[in-house]
Amino acid sequence: MKTGKVANSARLVAMLLVGSSLGCFSGGDFGYSGLADSGPLEVGGRAPNFVLAEVNKGPLELRESLAENDIVLINFWATWCGPCLIEMPVLEQLYEKYRYDGFSILSVNEDDDRTTLDRFLADNPLPFPVLYDSEKSVMSRYEVYGFPTSILVDKEGTILYLLRGYHPYMGVQIEQILQGKKGI
Repeated sequence: MKTGKVANSARLVAMLLVGSSLGCFSGGDFGYSGLADSGPLEVGGRAPNFVLAEVNKGPLELRESLAENDIVLINFWATWCGPCLIEMPVLEQLYEKYRYDGFSILSVNEDDDRTTLDRFLADNPLPFPVLYDSEKSVMSRYEVYGFPTSILVDKEGTILYLLRGYHPYMGVQIEQILQGKKGI
């Protein structure tokens, strides 16, 4: 039996492989409705508008964020989700690199307990808006059944990219889309 760093590394690799292939899923698929609340969630479809409270701030509306930015990434996550935490530094890097070029992230937290989120953010402040979906209304509306779930939306509300679960090349894929859009 392996011991020490090798065994720990093997366990970590195994956990990452399982996490990267599965994400933090409870099963199922999800649909969405556009700003007019119709149609399946798919690339080329429209993202539904929503309003949620930004942590320690006031309400933030997707429509307003889209008016101020060319592209918005909506990322559903939870503090207990390992793959969510693995991808968080990638999201921070994307945000820092493109935030002044018309890109923003709306981080929609789905923890059951707001205190857990507050403690997490006290130890791990994030540079982009963190929204708390206390009643799971946005998660339900987007039919998100697993974390992380990332949806890239352009200024018109059109879905450019959709990813369920963790993928190690997500950052590269999003960056290619951002670089392909005019002005970014």
